[in-house]
Amino acid sequence: MALGFYAETAPAQSFEMQQLTLDIAKLSQLKTILKDMYTYYFILYNGYEDVKGIAKGNFDLHKAFLSGLLAVSDAVSGDPKVQAILSDEATLLHLYGSLLGKWQTDPHLTPSEVNRLTTLAGDVLDACTEDLDELTMVLTDNTLRMSDDERLTAVNHIQRDLHERLTYLRNLDVTVANLSSERESRAANAQILQKLYGQ
Repeated sequence: MALGFYAETAPAQSFEMQQLTLDIAKLSQLKTILKDMYTYYFILYNGYEDVKGIAKGNFDLHKAFLSGLLAVSDAVSGDPKVQAILSDEATLLHLYGSLLGKWQTDPHLTPSEVNRLTTLAGDVLDACTEDLDELTMVLTDNTLRMSDDERLTAVNHIQRDLHERLTYLRNLDVTVANLSSERESRAANAQILQKLYGQ
């Protein structure tokens, strides 16, 4: 009987030994897989940290670039065209006041013509005020994000517009002066004819 018991346990032990050998092989494979997983994790982690560092560096560079666009350089604020704009603006304001006074006291212009001329000149003045507001924004730090080239382009645009408005106002003055002179001449001729013919 003891022999029979031994005979039954021998195959069972042999099976358990095979199972144990398989389990050891599986465990060894799992250890290798785990080791590979750790290796890949550290590769991914280090790669992520590298990418994160590069991205942060790019962000900081981009932020510095954008912050630089908020600052107005001396090349822009010291541009001679800025002084020309301010000079043209002062000339335009003086001309505006002078024209209003001249038109309102001109006996050869009707009240509706004076009102129309005042409105036209006022529109020019309003547009010039907008130009000055734009110039102030272009020349003030932390207001607009623009490169120096963009700021200089804006200054050129403002100067051109202001010069056109000043030219328009001067041409309007000449046109109105010619009209007034023509009316004065006609009125003088009419008086001469009236004196000659006694009518």
